[in-house]
Amino acid sequence: MKHRALAVRFTQNIVKWRRAVILASVAMTVIVAFGSVYLQFNSDPRAYFSKNSAERVLLENYEREYGRKSTAVLMLVPSDGNVLSPETLAAAADAVRSLRAVPGVTSVQSLFSALKGLRPEAKSEMPDVEFVRAVWAKQKPLLRPFMSVEGGVMAAIALIDANQVDIVKAVDTIRQVKRRLQIDRQDISFKISGEAALDAAFMEAIVQDIIWIAPIQIGLIILLLMICLRSIMTTLVLLIVMGCAIAITMGAAGWLGLQLNGVTSATPMILLGLAVATCIHLLIAWQQEVRSRGDSASALANSIQINAFPVFLTILSTVISFLCLNFSASPPFQQLGNLIAFGLVITGVLAFTLLPALTSFLTARAIPRGSLLEAVFFKVGHYVVRHRAVFVLVLIFTSCVAGWGLTKLTFDDRFSHYFSERFEFRRDTDFMEKHLTGLSVLTFPLSIKEAAGEPRAPSVQHVVGFAGWLAQQSKVTRVDGYSTIARQVLDGAASQSALNGVEPTITAVLSNASSAEIRQLAKRSKAWLGTHARGLSEGPVGTTLLAAYLSERNLNAMLLGTVAALVLVSLILLFALGNVRLGVISLVPNLVPMLLAYGAWGLTLGEMSFAATVVMALTFGIIVDDTVHFLSKYSRYRKGASVEHAVAQSFRTVGVAITATTLAVASGFLALCFSGFLVNQHLGLLTLLIVCAAWLAVLFLLPALLSYLDASRSKTDDTIHNNQQV
Repeated sequence: MKHRALAVRFTQNIVKWRRAVILASVAMTVIVAFGSVYLQFNSDPRAYFSKNSAERVLLENYEREYGRKSTAVLMLVPSDGNVLSPETLAAAADAVRSLRAVPGVTSVQSLFSALKGLRPEAKSEMPDVEFVRAVWAKQKPLLRPFMSVEGGVMAAIALIDANQVDIVKAVDTIRQVKRRLQIDRQDISFKISGEAALDAAFMEAIVQDIIWIAPIQIGLIILLLMICLRSIMTTLVLLIVMGCAIAITMGAAGWLGLQLNGVTSATPMILLGLAVATCIHLLIAWQQEVRSRGDSASALANSIQINAFPVFLTILSTVISFLCLNFSASPPFQQLGNLIAFGLVITGVLAFTLLPALTSFLTARAIPRGSLLEAVFFKVGHYVVRHRAVFVLVLIFTSCVAGWGLTKLTFDDRFSHYFSERFEFRRDTDFMEKHLTGLSVLTFPLSIKEAAGEPRAPSVQHVVGFAGWLAQQSKVTRVDGYSTIARQVLDGAASQSALNGVEPTITAVLSNASSAEIRQLAKRSKAWLGTHARGLSEGPVGTTLLAAYLSERNLNAMLLGTVAALVLVSLILLFALGNVRLGVISLVPNLVPMLLAYGAWGLTLGEMSFAATVVMALTFGIIVDDTVHFLSKYSRYRKGASVEHAVAQSFRTVGVAITATTLAVASGFLALCFSGFLVNQHLGLLTLLIVCAAWLAVLFLLPALLSYLDASRSKTDDTIHNNQQV
């Protein structure tokens, strides 16, 4: 009675001051949301890596000394496959001249620069076809980075100074060059890849998700609310509350100076589904109370009194779950967790202030008649309890199969594979790796000791030896840089003075290499250097190496984060439910969905990106929501009633709401499944599987477990209930 009186007074005050509550909420939303104008997009792939990781520290030290550079590869693919033709060479020369004119491009490496030293008396940069054929026949490695006769492709590599120009803008200019060349030479196809094109693809992924996926999700949410609430005005009220929560969250991010990237740009889509899950219980309970009581104000107070604790508990568990993303080794996921946690707190505040204030204006016409779905769920509740053995056996079987599926999981991160084939960058990169060279680059800074202003011969020998060893390694398509000149010195084709002024680095380009293969190559290279050329290099640097270690480190970090989420949320459940038996039972439907989802992934797709390593901690708080609402109603109806009756009544009162919240949360992650950005796609798909599995577990597994494990309660309660029915 005390809680009931408190809820009534709270609701009366909200209704009394509803215009002030609405005005204050709108004012706060406008002020905070204004910060969103300061939001900026960060397309730099290194945003996904911690600034404290050893590999990133080495990379930034290298860039401070030699500058930050990025490459854009412009490929020419003649329709007849003949790259050794005057027309193709003329087009390549035109492409090189155009690339040199792009702002920020410091140099362009091409077939012509490779041949320059072999034609000292040449009056023109343009070589004749026969000369190129002769060089290709005798010195194929020299031309291999820029031409593939077998693959029918020629390339020019533009080196862009990232300190002089924005990489994305430089790539846009190169794309303009490509379009102009394509118009002039329609018998040749032009393709663009390289590290700079990768940066631009990250920006495209963000924009595409915002433009295309967000509207799809909003449409799904509106359709879902119309089906569940069957009221345009009630749906509008909920949309206003959700819009305010999202606007405040993104505005706060802008005021704090946060930058959006491929991961954090999904914040509005995720928060939209979670906001529905938070608020819809209040509205559905209000509709049910109005139908039984007839008084909207009293029904509103009763809805708040019934749902205040479960809603608070679900928000708390979900906030804790998302905050555990701070264990992630990837900063964007840390930011995502913090933004969603903040947004959920704001949603909770609005759910008990703005939502009832707006709802109080609704008339009886906004309340639909009794729901057919409620009657259906009531019958399903009885059915589940009566056939509990079947559901438990299905659980045991599917869990065993899922456990086997876990052994099939592998983790891999390749930047080019972060994008679906609908991205031109992905298609062009796949073509480049198949016919010309790779996208993955490892740079080995060299510690060349000099004597009398010239590199020492032993160091040159070590450089050539190391480069030769690298070239023989699996997945390495080419090795160039300082080692190319060093080999010419050893062969007598150049003097040692030619090495002065050359950047002391060896570059290894890999094609179709997995994260594990890149990590293994890095370890083997350090071992080789330690044995044969100690002090020559500390090892490789580059964003390729950062990506290779990300999955491994994030998996280890998120294991700790997941344990933290499991322990904290489980303790909260045990304490909040006030019943150890129910608390222990609740853990099963909260853990089984993750086992089933990861197992199903292992049996079907197998390979996961690093995004999948955060999903377990992220989803635990979400799937607890359904369990909390079901058990809170079950505990209420269990007093003096049988398990079957309590389960059936729980199905009737929260079955529709749980289904609606599941569909709402699922819609947010379903929308991410359509993302062309693999990180968001895996995040969305795996979470979708877990959320759907959680719905099945709560409605079909939890009641079966309750009928077995909670049936030991005093039979006196059941006898009293049966006598009352008689």
